[in-house]
Amino acid sequence: TGLGKDWNEAGMGGFRRPGRPKVFSKEHLKCPSRFCLLSSLLLLLALVNVTFWLKFEKKSSEPAFIVVPEAESAKKTVVKTAETVVRIQNPARILFFSRHEGTIGDFRAAMSQFGVNFTVFQIKDLWDYGMNRQTARTHSSLAKDLCEAYDVIFVCDTIVDGRPFMVSLDDCKRTKIVFLVTNRFNWLIKDHSEYEADVRGTLTASNAFWVANNQFEPRYMASKGLVPSEFPMIRPMGQSPIAGRFAPSNLVAFLMAPYNHLVRYDGVPNILRTHAIAFIGLLPEYGGPKTLAKYKAVIIVPYQVSVMKFYENLAAGVLMYLPSPSFMHTLALESLRSSDYLQPATELCQEAFAQCLDYYQPEFVKWFYTFDSWPHLKELLTKPDVDPLKLRANMAAAWQQYLETATIPAWRKLLQRLAVLPTES
Repeated sequence: TGLGKDWNEAGMGGFRRPGRPKVFSKEHLKCPSRFCLLSSLLLLLALVNVTFWLKFEKKSSEPAFIVVPEAESAKKTVVKTAETVVRIQNPARILFFSRHEGTIGDFRAAMSQFGVNFTVFQIKDLWDYGMNRQTARTHSSLAKDLCEAYDVIFVCDTIVDGRPFMVSLDDCKRTKIVFLVTNRFNWLIKDHSEYEADVRGTLTASNAFWVANNQFEPRYMASKGLVPSEFPMIRPMGQSPIAGRFAPSNLVAFLMAPYNHLVRYDGVPNILRTHAIAFIGLLPEYGGPKTLAKYKAVIIVPYQVSVMKFYENLAAGVLMYLPSPSFMHTLALESLRSSDYLQPATELCQEAFAQCLDYYQPEFVKWFYTFDSWPHLKELLTKPDVDPLKLRANMAAAWQQYLETATIPAWRKLLQRLAVLPTES
């Protein structure tokens, strides 16, 4: 190679480039004995100090939940105690079983209202979406182990991930299993008849409970002939732990989602460009609702009947512009084809399509501006005042009132039904 001895023979004695003296050699490892002794003592003291503070920090900031990475550790997991808002005698051992960070954060926000501790089992990559019955039976031992370890298990996003519990109900009779539906209960299922039979088995089980976080899910399940005796709706808390970051207050933003053709770069963004509507496109890592609240306004086109970021936006006071109900129907059915996420709603609700979307429910539609066409949107966004009704200033307080009158009481009622909280006399 032409590098010769300078490179190949440097070896343990050092490393040097051609024509240069050694920059590191064995001589550098030698030091006066007094200096080495002093250095060793200082290093030892530093290690002792760090160990002490780590132990102190662990005791003083013990989390109210833990993440269980593997099935085997579930047997040894114990719900950790923490300072609580409400003192609960004989607290139930609660597990939240989900793969979705948003649902975990939302459940944490809800339970903090009652001082209820819980453990998280985050599924991650244990299996793919839409598992079939054979895969569910393969993981039935995991379900049995978790049922032995916990008194109440919440299964969330997606419900299909809870199929091992469905096929193990006989082994979980002492454990209450709550199926908390946040999107289609049969998401990405291929063996529909077998899966619906598994779900039907939960409807007659005394230890199985169904809850929805939006008003469309019970209607959709009913269209498949699956009707739980009780199916309460508890909407999300809308609390996001993401800290806000800088965002230009003179720009309008549009939330994109690369995995959905309705709102990805070649969907609505192309239409906005065609109509010369100025905007900045935001990908999923946009910085959370506190960041969105700093923009002049945010254009949102629903690609799902309900998404958790909508409630987070309400809680953070994000100024939102959405298609009107009639224009949204046009977008879903004609202009942009029917998306996989909205197809059940377009088929089931037809002309009453918007009524199946949480966005357009009476309690929420008053907290954003609507546009009837793209030229109409351009007209609204080029006015001197894009918030003439002062929605931004009052939105967060209104959302807090909604939580106190609807969401939090609904959670309290469910937790009392599950015997997690004592019933009120």
